[in-house]
Amino acid sequence: MSSAIKHKEEEFNADISPAQLLTKMFQDEARYKFDHFITLKDLTNRENKVARIYIEQRASLVERIFLMGKKFNQRIKTLHIAIELLDRFFLDKRSQTDQDI
Repeated sequence: MSSAIKHKEEEFNADISPAQLLTKMFQDEARYKFDHFITLKDLTNRENKVARIYIEQRASLVERIFLMGKKFNQRIKTLHIAIELLDRFFLDKRSQTDQDI
């Protein structure tokens, strides 16, 4: 018998999937105060041009992500995590610089 195959059920330890890690991270972050995300009223500011363009195109992007998810048989949770990460990237004040404009 190979050493990679465990013969006792109680000796089995599974790795944590990336989706489980992200879910845990999101749950932990629920306790934190987020003061670095761009609000809707701040989208008109010149320094938030990238975020404004993202918000204008977000509905189209979300639709495309869900179509790709359907094509590749992805779980709904996976698609929601993808959109959450997009929002975090494009709506974070700290990632918006003049170099992006």
